[in-house]
Amino acid sequence: MGVAVLKLMISQTRVLLFLSALLSTSLTWAQPKCGSLFNVLRLAPTYSFIDVATRFPKLLNTIEDVGQNLRVDPTVSHLRDLPFQRSNPYRGTPELTMIERAGQLDPEMHKVMITAYNSLNDRSFLTRYLKDLFAETVEMMFAKGHPADLKALERGYVTERAIGLVVVRRLKEAGDDAFTTLTGSRLSHGKAKVNEQELVRLNGQFREAIRTGPFFDRQFSEKDPWNHGPFSHLIQRDIVQRAFKEKLRSEQPEFWAFLGTKKGVGWWVDIFDSGGGLSFSRPESMNRYLHQNLFGSP
Repeated sequence: MGVAVLKLMISQTRVLLFLSALLSTSLTWAQPKCGSLFNVLRLAPTYSFIDVATRFPKLLNTIEDVGQNLRVDPTVSHLRDLPFQRSNPYRGTPELTMIERAGQLDPEMHKVMITAYNSLNDRSFLTRYLKDLFAETVEMMFAKGHPADLKALERGYVTERAIGLVVVRRLKEAGDDAFTTLTGSRLSHGKAKVNEQELVRLNGQFREAIRTGPFFDRQFSEKDPWNHGPFSHLIQRDIVQRAFKEKLRSEQPEFWAFLGTKKGVGWWVDIFDSGGGLSFSRPESMNRYLHQNLFGSP
């Protein structure tokens, strides 16, 4: 056996050992019968990320680069230190009022809210989260075997819709499955619908969506890498829920219930819909990062 061949085999073995340690769990995926995220599911074959990367080696480069150019804002130790000025035009509640409310929060709720905000600005935590999400999405796409999905994997990337499907499945498996959808001028929650003007005036259905469970922003396109994105709040919710379990050892349902109140909803903008910044607290920034690094679009 030549020296060059031996070196190549050693190099490949090291890569596989590294990935095996990083991505040791193989997942069994359920495959939709058609395009909807909510259809009845059936069993699909089990694959690991290493299985797929052996066929599509460009995936190795993508997962190794995840997190390297991730931009985050500084974490905070108190809610009064949030960058309120970025979202003042969108929140409706004045900055001084928010600072005053920060000092009035129950200490336990304050800790939970700090954990939520900081999880979207924790580079190490987000890097681990994204590597895991990318690997799960690769496995699911390969198991489904759609030609368009296989072409994306060959390029070393996943698709936005596949990421959305994985996050939906994660949330459902965790029991967080009361989904709401905002489409154009109507918010759908089960069979209930409300006109957008009424939504803006009363804010009731939006608060109900936050309180009840994950929701889609279907008024935003999946094809524009620079906008809010329809799956952004689903991904944020999955990140925060996993941070709660890891750091607080609890799912913290009272957090979402509080954000669904008239006083609590004021915090939504600064934590999940920031009007500026480069972190995952701003859907536009998160969507841009995902398109540039995981979806392979401009």
